Amino acid sequence: MSKYISKESMYGELVMYNETNVISEQLATQIVMLAVKIKDSNKFQSYEMDGMVEDAIAYCLEKLDSFNIENSAKNPFHFFSQMIYWYYLRVIDKMKKELNFKSHVDSVADYMGIAYPQYG
Repeated sequence: MSKYISKESMYGELVMYNETNVISEQLATQIVMLAVKIKDSNKFQSYEMDGMVEDAIAYCLEKLDSFNIENSAKNPFHFFSQMIYWYYLRVIDKMKKELNFKSHVDSVADYMGIAYPQYG
């Protein structure tokens, strides 16, 4: 397997998946490569990505059937790249909201003089 993913190769693997309903090793490898490459991009380097890559891969595998072979311009590379990219952004947004909430709770507790146990 090369270090590059061709959209034609990925499209062929998805056609095979649609016919057999079996995920080939090559298709799985291509999705893993996409998830890792996007994680390593400059956009996501400053974030803690523990477990997000695996979750993005699982998300793509769950959504394999949503790629329409007839109407998707034969470019699964773009389809899955965007799916992974937006998945990462949603998870990061959720993490930021959680962190802001914890920070707000801490500041209110400090203001009110309330001591509470610290959890991970």
